[in-house]
Amino acid sequence: MVAVGSVGVLLAACAAVPWVLPQVPGLFARAVPEHTASRVIDDPPVSPVASEPQVALTTHAARKQARLAAAGKPLELWVPRLGVRSPVVPISGQSGELVPPNDPQILGWWREGREAGAAQGSVVVTGHTVSTGGGAFDHLGELVARDRIRVRTAAGWITYVVEQVNDVSVAKVARTAAAIFRQTGDPRLVLITCSDFDGRVYRSSSVVYAIPVADRPAARATG
Repeated sequence: MVAVGSVGVLLAACAAVPWVLPQVPGLFARAVPEHTASRVIDDPPVSPVASEPQVALTTHAARKQARLAAAGKPLELWVPRLGVRSPVVPISGQSGELVPPNDPQILGWWREGREAGAAQGSVVVTGHTVSTGGGAFDHLGELVARDRIRVRTAAGWITYVVEQVNDVSVAKVARTAAAIFRQTGDPRLVLITCSDFDGRVYRSSSVVYAIPVADRPAARATG
């Protein structure tokens, strides 16, 4: 059976901080492994780290309290260096678990959290890691600072730049859930998936933090 990582077990501490995440009741207490076909699916190659000029982040600092013109529910997420361009669908934590979509190539947006381009807080997107390949986030932990991530909404595109990539134990994710899923403070994108597969379970999580640097609203028809 192909082992597929889910984030259900990673969110166990959310119930311990209801003042931070009042929308999500119950415990994120157990992993929800998904059953998928046993055939091996090749992942796209990961591009080398780009040698392009560094991105100026001053525009973000100047508008961090403003909702972006292209803000909205995430519909698609594009990670050029990983060769990932996947649709995003809303998923809920109201049942007590935050489980990515069954299709490992489709990502899930935590709909009780912030929308992409919101004025503050975290927009959280999660997806599966598949031990034999084929998960959209199989190589999430290979991103590095200043890699670009683009999110499409109904209103346009928002470009984010990676600030941090952390490999965090399941226990630490539980202890720091309030910080990972915070809904206040500077706006950011948080990508999360399972990592460190030991042949039976995933022992850690790859957590990517990125900040918005470009706001590209869709062109509006005139006349």
